[in-house]
Formats: sequence, structure tokens, C-alpha cells
Amino acid sequence: MKKHGILLSLVMIVISLFSGCRKDHEQIQKKAEKTSELQVPTDFKWKTTLDVSLRVSLPMNGFFPLTSKLSIYQGNPFSGGLLIVSGSVSKENSFDQIVRIPAYLNSLFLYLETTAGTQQIVEVPVLGNQLSYTFESSEVKQLFKSLNAVQEIGPECDDCDQVISGSGNYNIGNGQTYCVQDNFTGTITFQTWNGGGTLKICGTATINQNISLGTNSWIIVTQGGSLDINGIQMWGSNNGVKVYANSSIQISGGLSTTGTFVNHGTMTIGGFATFQLLSTPFINTGELSVGSGVNLNNAVLLNSGTFSAAGVIKLNNGSSITNDGTITAGDQSELNGSSMMNNGSFIINNSRFNINGGSTFTNNGDMGVTAGSFNVNFSGSVVNNGSISAASQIKFNSGSNVANNCMMTCGDLAEFNSGNIVFQNGYFRSDDRIQINSGANTILKNGSMMSSPKFFIYTNISGQGSSNSIKATSDFTISSQTVSGPIELSTNNLIILPGTPASQHFINGATVVAIGEEQNFTAVTACNPEGLGSITVTDMDGDGVPDELDAFPNDPDRAFRSWYPNENNFSTIAFEDLWPGMGDFDFNDMVVIMQYEIVTNAENELVDLNGKFRLMAAGASLNNGFAVAIDIAPDNVASVNGGVIAGSLINFDAKGFESGHTNQTVWIVMDAINDLYPGPDFLNTVPELAYVETDTITVSMILSTPQANYGIAPFNPFIFVNQERGKEIHLLDFPPTALVDPVYFGMWEDNSVPQVGKYYKTDSNLPWAIEIPVSFDYPIEKVDILQTHLKFAGWATSGGTLFTDWYLNLSGYRNQGNVYVKP
Repeated sequence: MKKHGILLSLVMIVISLFSGCRKDHEQIQKKAEKTSELQVPTDFKWKTTLDVSLRVSLPMNGFFPLTSKLSIYQGNPFSGGLLIVSGSVSKENSFDQIVRIPAYLNSLFLYLETTAGTQQIVEVPVLGNQLSYTFESSEVKQLFKSLNAVQEIGPECDDCDQVISGSGNYNIGNGQTYCVQDNFTGTITFQTWNGGGTLKICGTATINQNISLGTNSWIIVTQGGSLDINGIQMWGSNNGVKVYANSSIQISGGLSTTGTFVNHGTMTIGGFATFQLLSTPFINTGELSVGSGVNLNNAVLLNSGTFSAAGVIKLNNGSSITNDGTITAGDQSELNGSSMMNNGSFIINNSRFNINGGSTFTNNGDMGVTAGSFNVNFSGSVVNNGSISAASQIKFNSGSNVANNCMMTCGDLAEFNSGNIVFQNGYFRSDDRIQINSGANTILKNGSMMSSPKFFIYTNISGQGSSNSIKATSDFTISSQTVSGPIELSTNNLIILPGTPASQHFINGATVVAIGEEQNFTAVTACNPEGLGSITVTDMDGDGVPDELDAFPNDPDRAFRSWYPNENNFSTIAFEDLWPGMGDFDFNDMVVIMQYEIVTNAENELVDLNGKFRLMAAGASLNNGFAVAIDIAPDNVASVNGGVIAGSLINFDAKGFESGHTNQTVWIVMDAINDLYPGPDFLNTVPELAYVETDTITVSMILSTPQANYGIAPFNPFIFVNQERGKEIHLLDFPPTALVDPVYFGMWEDNSVPQVGKYYKTDSNLPWAIEIPVSFDYPIEKVDILQTHLKFAGWATSGGTLFTDWYLNLSGYRNQGNVYVKP
């Protein structure tokens, strides 16, 4: 048995969430040597998880036939993300569910699969306990979208060699830092011959001159500061300009860079901007506006903010742009021996976009020329996984290499002149005509579609994979050429070489049908807003969920699987078992890992619940049992099977759950751990003792009436102590079952007040149990958790706002010598 700790009075800690708060909690953590000494907020629930009320909807104007499948992942499902929840969603019925996730998660991935075979995935930030999202219409590009952008706050003005204010003329040298903390108007000279230095602006500065920013010279605008300057002439090395979040710089003239250039705030450049000779990538996460044009010369731009230029944007030899935000050019844009990857929005408001000289353009987002053309020239390459549109023409010239995997559209002529043009489940439309000339090798693959009023074909077209479609609402003109492979042409006016049958031009499976008589089905999707034909859906069990989306295609009562904490991992509940007395807070008196499989029907109602449990540690001599209370009335349960019973303490209903409960169904997972694993005390908590390999115990519950409301896993797990059924220990503020003995409430260190829903806490708001959403690395015997997991104290004293990932194996987070490790 463990000794009781000393009960301490509660002192409320007011936590600052601004800079320095983690340092404060590090100091608190160092002062508290035991968990019993911690002073935590009175409303702290000791939760390592966050309950997020999730509502996901489909737009009414999209093509979403029947029921679609929504899956919620922790991490990108295409990069090893873990499935948490799946269920049905339709235009008529949103997906509404509370999802319990680790509190440290910043985002969830929503993965939509439709009856039409289309998929959408979006990363949505978790910004509280409410998350609402509506998938965009299928007419809008939405393959992948990240809603996160990281803006650095920047340093404070607290490391200054000299603070300047008012007006004056200053020389900065010897590597010193001059700070503007309030207001300054004047001139600045950087003495590059004398070591240079830094001008750091946290206030408001006006410099009515062109600054020469040479070697070892820096301008930093931070902490809400602003700088208005005539111009900056950059040269040399180890120099640069950095503007941080909520700060701004306005340069009246133009700019030519060297060294480092970073913008997390608001930047305005009045003249022409040339980004070149940079030692690191040019980073923009804020708002950057250029009053004229922009040249990138052998420079790298990483943009996740807003970047606009009134004139031309040119990328010259060796330059590259990765855009996760918005880029807008007022005039044309050119890639010359350079590369660009667009994951966000790239808009050209006039003239054209030329991809020249072996340049490459990869588009995963939205690219549009609102009043001009899109041209691929001189062996340029395009990979389009998003949306490309041009108000005027699209032309592929001079050995172009084009891979269209999503959507390309134009308002005028589309002309394929030369190169390899490959459609992979891609869509291409011209509102005027498509002309494919003799130098173009055009291949349609796997459900691709081309559409236009008129087609003029002067070379062969081939199809591969699954059926492809060409739709000509006016004329389709072909001379001696062929359309070969799995391609269906639909048109009411086929114009071919006189005297030749259609079968001579449409070969190897290619066919011609009239408009409206298409045999192919091409769904309306994020990449194809037009679609073609009709779809046949197979639903063998008739539950409204198509077979390809149904985890139980032959069972009308079951459709989806969800998991807690996820499909691959277990969560942990760890107990101190001396309640109502205080223990030693090593949280290893009883440690159980658990995973739930949640089976629901087409209406997202619970049908089956399956739990896996494993006893990992029992650092005490008490013969405890472990159970789970679930807020489902026993009348709605058909059966409960599983659990390991060694004694005769428990009374069971014939259906397999514990009898004596009216509004809850109680699973008895294991009733007597010392009988199940006889031997010395301290099972798997003392490294010197032999490790005991415990069994995984499965409990399965089948409902007689499906339930829309059934609580949140892991529900209400608890232990009953030393074969005394009424002596239950639950998580803090979780209610006991009907079989609890109330005599223990308020005894010794327990400060429960059942009348107000206050349970299992000391008067210092310390718990007897905690749940961790991973397989927990618990402390060795008699070592306080505070001395093992070094961020535990900071988490607790902050009320759970800091170090929400305290239990992970991160640098500086634990004393590994105090963690129990299987010998």
C-alpha cells in the first residue's frame, strides 16, 4: 500500500498566454517537487484530449448522388494519417458528431468519397471545440487545400545597444543594434566598413532617404512596428530585411535585393522590385504589394501569403516559386528557364502567361488568366493537378510537354501545335474550338474528357485505360486521321473525308454516338464541372450506401467503422487506487490501454461497440477490477460478450452486462487482477522484477436498437478497489454508477459533492485517474509523474493550455530513467 500525501490548500494560478508564459511555468515546475504540491486552476478537468463538435456538409449545387462517405483522419491519409471516424454525409443530411482528439492537434483531415468515384481531401484547422466545414461545389477545384499559414511574431526590442526616438541622424556600426520603440524621424547610415549593425523597429519610424544596406547590415521591423522609407539599396553579404507579423514597411521607390529578404507582415514597394543574389529563399507569409513589375533572377520565393504586382512578374534563369497563398500579376507573367509550383491561387489580370525555355509549371491549385492567354513554348512543361483557365486562348507550342490531370478551360481557341499532351482523368474545354495539329501527340487516359462546340483534328488521337470522352456540340471535323482506343465521341455533326466510313476513322474500340446517347459516364467532379452520361450504382444490401463505400456491403444494418483513439493505436487510463486517500501520484497502481471499434449504420447510428483492453501495470497489492460504464440503457442492448471473470463478486444480467443499472450498460472487463495474474505485487512497475505478459481482452456489444446518441469513447472507465464493488474510482468529475457506495464521498482527501456533479477530486483539484490518448509510458514504482514527465507540471498549472503534448517522447520532455521500460 502507498502512503497518503499531504493535502495542500488551493492557490489559483493566473496564466499569461503571451511571451514568457512557458518560462513562468518552467519555474513553477521546478518549485513543485510532487504532484500533491501543484496549484492548479479550480476548473481544470485534467483532460489531455479535446472534444470537437464537428459538422460537415455538402453543397446543394454539387453532384453528390446518393450517400457519400466522410472519413476523419489524424494526419494526411495519403501520408500515413490515422483514421478516427467514418460515416455518411449527403446534400440533405450533414455529418454531425463529437470527435475526441489529442488536445495538441492543430488540424484534422476530412476525406470525402462520393458515389461518382470522386474524392476530395481538405486539412481544416482545429481552433476550438467547434468545427464546421462545407465542401466546395464540384464546380470549384478542391483536391487538396491547407487552411494553415504560419506567420512569425518576431523578436522583441529588448536587446538594444541604443534606443533612438524623436528626430536625428544616426550611424550604426560595430555590430550594434539600434531600436525604435516609440517614434522616430530622421536618417540612418550603416557603417559597413565598421562592422555594420541592426536597425530594429518596434515603434513607428520615418526615414526620408535611400538607405544603403550593405554587408553585415540589417533592418528588422517587429512587434507591431512600422517603417516608412524612401528606398533601400542592398549589396554585399550577411545582410537583409525582415518584417514580422503585425508589422509593416512601406518603400516609396523600387528595390533590388541581396542577402536575406523575409516578410511576415505588410510590405509595400512603390517601384520595380528585383529579387536576386539572395542567400536564403525569399519568404512571404504576409501581404506584399509591388507598384510596378517584379523580376526574380536566380532566386527562390516561398509564398504562403498574398503577393501582388501591378505589372509583369518574370522568373528568370534558375528562379523558382512555391505558392501556397495568392499571387496576382496586373500584367503578364513569364517563366524563363525557371520553375513554379502553385498550390494556392495564381491570377494574371491581363495579357498572357508564357512558359518558355524549358521552364516547368506545376499547378495544384487555381491558375487563371482573366483577360489573356496561356501559352506553353520552347519545350516548356506543365503538370496540372488543379484548375487552369484563360479568358482567351490556350496554346501548346514548340515541343510542349503537358500533363493535364484535372481541369483546363479557355474562352477562345485551344490549339495543340507541338509536343506531348497527355490527359490523365483530366478535363479540357474550349468555349470556341479545339484544333489539334500534326505536331501534337495527344493521349486521353482513364476517364478524361475534352469538350468544345467545334473540333478540327489534323493528327491521330489515342485513348488508354478506362473509357474517355470527346463532346462536340456543333462539329467534329477529321480528314484522314484516326481516333483509336477507348474513346467515345458524341456529336450530331461528324465531318469526315468524303467516301470513307466512320469505322475507318474510329478504330480499336473508339466509337461515335449522337449527343444524349452517350454510353460513357463521366461524373461531375471538382475537375470536371460538365460531366457526361448517367451512372449505375450498386447497393446490394439496400441501405443507401453504395457497395464501394460500405464497410459491410451485404449487411443492411451496418455500414461504417470508426475508432478511438484511432484505427492503429490505443489510449491509456492510469489510476491511483487509494481513494478516498491521496496516493503517491506515480499513476501506475492500475494502467489499462484500450481501443474501441465503433460500428454504425447508414444513418450514423451506433449498432455495435467493440473494445480491446490490456492491463499494462498494477503497482499495488490491491485486487482491483476494471469496468466501463456506457450511457446506453440496457433495454437497448441485445448482448455483451467478453471480459475475463475470475471471481464471484459481480452479478451479471443474462445479456452479459452487469445487472443493477437502469440508464447505463456496464461492461466488466476484468474483475480481479490479482487472481488473473497471481504473483508478487507491483506488476510491471519495478524494473528489477520479471515482466508479466498480459492478455488483450475483447468485449463486444450488439444493440437491439441503434442509437444516435451514445456518448464519446472511451466513455466512463473505472476501477473498483480490492473486491469492494461499491468503491469505484473514475476520472475527475465523471459520475459513478448506480452501485457506488456513497459513504466514501467527502471522506479523507476526497472533495466530491455529488449534488453538483463534482466527483473524484481533492480540494486542490487533483485527480485519482487520468486518460492519455496514446499508449502511455508510465513511471516506475513510487516515482511521481512530475519527476518523470517534465512538462506535466507546466501543463497542469496552466489549466491544460501549455504543453498539451507533455506525454510524448520529445526532447526535454521526460526523465527517461524514471520511465518503466519492458526489460
